[in-house]
Formats: sequence, C-alpha cells, structure tokens
Amino acid sequence: MRKAIVVLLGALGLVACAREKQPLESPGITTTRGAEQQQPTATVEEVRSVLLEKRPGSAEDINALIISSEGGIISLKGRVSDEATHSDLINRVRAMPNVRGVRDELHVAKKAAARPGQREPYGTTTTTGGAVPSQQGHEKDKAGAGGAMQQHQGHEADKATASKSDAVRKSLEAALPQSRAVIHALTITDDGQTVTLSGVVPDETTHKGLVKAAKETPGVKDVKDDLKIEGHKK
Repeated sequence: MRKAIVVLLGALGLVACAREKQPLESPGITTTRGAEQQQPTATVEEVRSVLLEKRPGSAEDINALIISSEGGIISLKGRVSDEATHSDLINRVRAMPNVRGVRDELHVAKKAAARPGQREPYGTTTTTGGAVPSQQGHEKDKAGAGGAMQQHQGHEADKATASKSDAVRKSLEAALPQSRAVIHALTITDDGQTVTLSGVVPDETTHKGLVKAAKETPGVKDVKDDLKIEGHKK
C-alpha cells in the first residue's frame, strides 16, 4: 500500500514539473518552437541604386522602370533601349543578396527610324522638304512636255483645218443658198495645202458653182474636185 502511494506521488510530481517548464501562451495565438526567423528582403530603393551603380549609362531607362518587391520577389516593369540592357538588369537583380527571384516584365523598345540628316548608304535618295528629281525624272518630264507641245500643235492644226473647211462650206452656202441641203451632205477636207470636195451633186451647174465658190474662199490655195453628178460617171 505504501509503495502504491509513493509511486502515485512520484507521478504527480513529474506532471507538475512538466507543466512548470511549458511557457504561458496568450489565448488565440499559437507559437511554433524552433521556427526560423524571417530573413530580410531587398527594398525597391536598394534594387534601383544597385542598377544605377552598375549601369550609369542606362540611368534614363532605369529611372523610368516600375520596381516592386513582394516577399523577396522583385518585379521589373517597363521599357529598355536594347536586349543587352534587358539581360544585364535582370542578372544584376538576381545576383543581389536577399532576392529570392525576379519577375521579368521588361520590354525592349523598337529601333527608331533614321533621323533626318543622317547619312544613308550610297545609292539611296534623301528626301528633305520634297523629293529630289533624278536625271531620269528630268528626261521623263522633258519628254512629257515635248509630247504635250506636239499634242497642242496637233490640236491647233486640227482647229485650223476645221476652220478652213468651215470657211469653205460657208462660202458654198453663200454662193448657192438654194443648194444648202446638197452642201450639208458634202465632205470637205483640208490637208493644209489642198481643199477636197467629195460627194454627189444634182447637176453640172451646181457642180461648177460649188468648185468656183471653194476656189474663191479666202485662204484656199488649191481645190481638189471629187464631186460626182447624180446619175453620171465622172
């Protein structure tokens, strides 16, 4: 009986000692023994300072970047001038202490077109304030001008020819007003030297009168008679 009481008292003592060693905990909060302390992470200012120090020539691009830090993950967002700058910035951030990873959201800007005034390869044409006409273009312009002039001269000749033909027709109508219908049916042409009368007339009197009136028309030098008397062979 005594042994049982001694064993029980010993057990109770051990339980009491164990409870005394346990730390007191606040209600609702759970502490984890042996947990590692949270490591520090790189700040946005540190990242930007390192990049500016390593690449001072890219300060404009670096200052324009949007840099954020979340749990040691650094995000880089924005545009850089070339692929070499892009790769170097990412590698610089990855090599920094307290950086767990890098989220790459950088874009390489497209190359701008050649600025006015820059030298171009031999054989190219630089346009400044308007196209510079080439020798071939001048020749085409000259040819076009010559063609236009010839066309204009041709129109003037046609007008002169038409005017002379009209003048002859008016002279015929004035000389033989009773034959107006016959005269309207005639074909009167002028090659610049000779006026040609073609068609059919009712009789010899009309025939002679038309030819005479044509020859007496001012400006007419020669008349070719191709008129035919109706019902007769010339």
